[in-house]
Amino acid sequence: MNPTLAPVARAQMLIRRPVATVYEAFIDPAVTSRFWFSRGSARLEAGARVTWHWDMYGVSADVHVKALEPNARILIAWPDPVEWRFEPRGDDATLVTITASGFQGDADSCVRQALDNMGGFSYVLAGCKAWLEHGIALDLVADHTGDAPAKPPRVPVILQPGEGRDWPMGRIRALFKADGDETRHSFAISEWWLEPQCTGPGTHRHAEDDLFYVLEGTFTIRVGDTWHTAPKGSFVLVPGGTPHDFENRGEVRAGLLNIAVPGGFEPEMPGISAWFLENPPGKPGQEV
Repeated sequence: MNPTLAPVARAQMLIRRPVATVYEAFIDPAVTSRFWFSRGSARLEAGARVTWHWDMYGVSADVHVKALEPNARILIAWPDPVEWRFEPRGDDATLVTITASGFQGDADSCVRQALDNMGGFSYVLAGCKAWLEHGIALDLVADHTGDAPAKPPRVPVILQPGEGRDWPMGRIRALFKADGDETRHSFAISEWWLEPQCTGPGTHRHAEDDLFYVLEGTFTIRVGDTWHTAPKGSFVLVPGGTPHDFENRGEVRAGLLNIAVPGGFEPEMPGISAWFLENPPGKPGQEV
């Protein structure tokens, strides 16, 4: 075989999530590990060298981050160059294109490498789409060879009232009921309790869908630009990417049940808890 041009591997996928969410999924190893490698040594930063591990195969790769353009482009050397391009398609969808090049060897070997890369990155994009859009870990990278070990069976979680993994944050308390391996990262479920006249986490957004059910008291919950009064029994669904917040503006303690889809929320709690202990929540200052 005598190709006149060096072969290039290219794969692309439309992922129905905002470009910032999709870009972050490849920057943050805590997210990327849900659909590609098992774990990464650090977030991607321009000029950094990181290590990605595929524990199911007992292999790892050293990666040099050559360039980052937020929400637009990632370029790494692995050791051959691999580039991600992120193109917004409206506010809620992103076209991701991954291109790999620079293959070494004779012509036939380069073609085989290009085909392998195209197939591999197609698995990665399909897995990313399933995770970000539906919270489903398809395990495509682990399962496509047929040699991955079987997952251990899930076990029931049975907790009495007030039980769970406790994260005190001064006048805020979070109590995690299940996450991680308990749910296979498909969702995280927790209770959040706020003392009277207490602000919450502040307006924020993330890729996960948030479901809130008010257990006690009355919350004031922000969804987008609007604050809503939510007494006991209220339900609120916040789609991923939507700015949101919650506060207790009442005179009695209030609690809500939160389900985040997909899961993997609890590993962020050490940093969140430490921040709130250093920056105690104040009193609500906004009107509904």
